[in-house]
Amino acid sequence: MNKKLIFISFALLLVLVPFYIIFNSESILENGHQHKLRLEGYDPFDPFRGKYIRLNYDFDSPCEKGFKDGDEGFVVLEKDATGFSHFSMVTKQQPKHSDYIKCKVNYVFDDKCVIAIENIGKYFINENKAVDAEKLLTNIAENDVDKTYATIRVLDGECRLEEVYVKDKPLKTFFEK
Repeated sequence: MNKKLIFISFALLLVLVPFYIIFNSESILENGHQHKLRLEGYDPFDPFRGKYIRLNYDFDSPCEKGFKDGDEGFVVLEKDATGFSHFSMVTKQQPKHSDYIKCKVNYVFDDKCVIAIENIGKYFINENKAVDAEKLLTNIAENDVDKTYATIRVLDGECRLEEVYVKDKPLKTFFEK
């Protein structure tokens, strides 16, 4: 009887954890504040995970004194006059407002932190279209930096990538038949 109870508990846990992760992501995408981030560059696919576009952002941000490489903190997002957001400050204390993301400090130099943020760096796309999408993003970004951007949703320190845009149209629409 005891082994059956342990097995059922473990099986239930295996089923509930993915549902929790899905529910949490959907909640952030539905209820989070939207931010537009300029894209900095694109890296090729990972042969072990399939073809996707690795999105790069300007991860340099001023930070409070006392940060060391590997520390965790909170990066505050601010919108500028053009409607784009940027990482304005890395703090040790969780901000009271909700436009912040938990981050890891990769390294510190000259009172600036270079940070890492999970969940916004990979844009998965049909593997047959990944190379063409990367070329399109690169060509457009070379001519006008404000024409390629990503939207993210932020809620209570968590964030999710919502969409990648080229000339104010979702990237995937350029490859539909």
